[in-house]
Parts: sequence; structure tokens; C-alpha cells
Amino acid sequence: MTQLSQRSRDWLIVIGTNLTAAFWLFWHARGEVNSETTLIATPPIVFVILNAVVLQSIRAKNRRLQLTTPTNLVVVAIALAVVASGCFWAALHRDLDFSHEILDEAASSKPISAIKPESRAILVQLLRTRLQNSREYNADASRFKPITPALYSAESFENESVIQSVKSQVEAAASRDITYSNQQQDTMNEFRTQMSKADPAYLESFEAQRKGMDDEYAKASSQIAQWLEATVDLYDFVAANHKTIKLNGNELAFSDPTIKATFDDKKKHSTALLDKIRATEKAQEERQRKALPDVFLSTLGLRGN
Repeated sequence: MTQLSQRSRDWLIVIGTNLTAAFWLFWHARGEVNSETTLIATPPIVFVILNAVVLQSIRAKNRRLQLTTPTNLVVVAIALAVVASGCFWAALHRDLDFSHEILDEAASSKPISAIKPESRAILVQLLRTRLQNSREYNADASRFKPITPALYSAESFENESVIQSVKSQVEAAASRDITYSNQQQDTMNEFRTQMSKADPAYLESFEAQRKGMDDEYAKASSQIAQWLEATVDLYDFVAANHKTIKLNGNELAFSDPTIKATFDDKKKHSTALLDKIRATEKAQEERQRKALPDVFLSTLGLRGN
């Protein structure tokens, strides 16, 4: 291989490496826009290290071939790193600006029929419907008072009247959660149906960025239903065995050890399911913080799916 063809290859390596890195960083950052500090620091560090490694490799290879490494190759590598960083920031900035435009339209009273293209109108409708669902949920939730007596407390098992009251409160709250989750899932399914026809490529990108988030919310809805069933079963068990269970101060007294053992098992099962719900909600919040499509939703004050 001649010195000229070898140098041409060096140029192609430098140019290709920088442009490929810029492209990769852009697509990675679109799905992980969750830390301003990270976005500021990462691109320069990546390009500096990348170009240093590439230039060192080229110099080592040229020394083995007894070829000189042109100074202008180093200068151009630095220039390309700066240009690639600039392209990265410009592209990402346009993408984020688009996000804010969508938010503005979702929060406006602009008719859906006036929003073009169709794919944009479908996305705006998704955000508006989810927002309305969340507003209705939050309004209902604000009217719910804390369960009294406190759930699982000895006082909540005091007698059949108290037990029925606690069950009614639990069922009302849990049923509203399940209804809300189903509404948001139905809204998302309708969005998928419409977007699959209007812009399949965008829908594919949208789903990739959500990274299975819908599966987690469906899981949470199922957990709430399981917890509700277990909790109602616990209180029904105490009501059916109220003659052997008495409230003694702030503790329950059992005249039958078998009944106490069953009670303890049912209570443990119910509280364990509640702990799972809380863990799932925490995971949802973390995913929502990291996933760009749901940054739209959290900015609009949505609760999630």
C-alpha cells in the first residue's frame, strides 16, 4: 500500500469515527434526557477520548510502516470533533424544541382538526386525553379521606360494622385506581391504533423509548386488584369469626390459636401485596423520569399510565 493510499485511509478513519460517534450520541441522548450535567459533559469527553485513541493508533501504525503522520491530520481531527459536537447539540436541541411545541399544543385549546400533520395531531390528542383522565382522577382522589380506623390496625377489626366501613373505603379507593389505570391503557391503545396507520416509524421509536413501561403499569393494575381481593378476604375472615376475636385495648385477642394463625397468614399476604404495589409505583416513577415520551406527561402534571 502506498503512502498516499495509507494517508487517505487515515483520513477516512478520522472522519468516519467522529460522524459515527455524533450519530450514536444523538440517538442515545434522545432516550436518556434526564440529566443536564450529563448532557453537557458527555459529548466533549467522548470526542476527546475517541480522537486521542484513534490518532494514537494511527501514529503507532505509521511508525511500524515507517510513514509520517501529517500534522494537519491532528488539526482536522480536532476540528471534526468540534463540528460533530456542534451537530450533536443542534440536532438534540431541535428535537427538544419539538417536544416543547407538542407540550404547548397539548395545553392549548387549539382544535385537533387544525393540527398538522395527522401524526402530530394524534400525539397531541394522546396527551390531552391522558391529562383529562389524570385531572379527573386527582379530583376524585382529593375527595378521599384517610381510611378510618387505619387499615390493618386492631381497631379496624373491632366489630362487623367497623369492618364493613373499612372494606367500603378500601374498595372505593382501589376501584378508582383500577378504573384510572384502565382509562390510561385504553387511551394508549387507541393512540397505537391511530399512529400505526399514520406514522408506523414514529410509533416504533415511541415504543422503543418507553421500554416496556406499559407492561409495568398493567402489572401495577393487576397488583391492586390482587391486593384488594386479599384485603377484603382478610376482613371477611375476621367478620366470620368475630366471636373468637376481641379487641383488647389496641390489640386483638384470639380465643382460638388456629384462627389467629390463619389471620396472621392472611394479613401477611395482604401487606406483602401492598408492599409490591409501592415498589412498582417507585419503579414507574423512575422510568417516567428517564423516558423522554413520559417527560411530556409529567410536565403536564400527569400521574403516569
